[in-house]
Amino acid sequence: MALPEWLDQTPNVNYELEKKLLLQVLSWAKRLGWVARSTDGMDFSSSHRADLVLSKNDQSLRIEVKSKGRATRGEVRIQAIPTFKDADYLWKPKKKKWEISIGGVAMAQYDDEKSFKWLVERLFAR
Repeated sequence: MALPEWLDQTPNVNYELEKKLLLQVLSWAKRLGWVARSTDGMDFSSSHRADLVLSKNDQSLRIEVKSKGRATRGEVRIQAIPTFKDADYLWKPKKKKWEISIGGVAMAQYDDEKSFKWLVERLFAR
């Protein structure tokens, strides 16, 4: 699955870190049995865009790269469907890592496959 084209079409804003994270998420998800699919029909409101959609059985993950300015740090939101729980990957420049935040609370989880698996389990917990 190709990355969203708009990431390369925003003048004066660099989304290289977000693109790298999306490629990592796709790799981790594939190893965990998730399949990338079309984003058609996944937008339920204008406030939630789907840049990537992953599916497994009757579950989906809607992934949105949040737009930013030149001085804004990166943010990637992941929302679980059908639970509609979401979490954010927030770029931490001093640590040079993506940190997972759930409900605005930073978790001790970062940008690796183990943390992604942990995140997905939390998003689909009932």
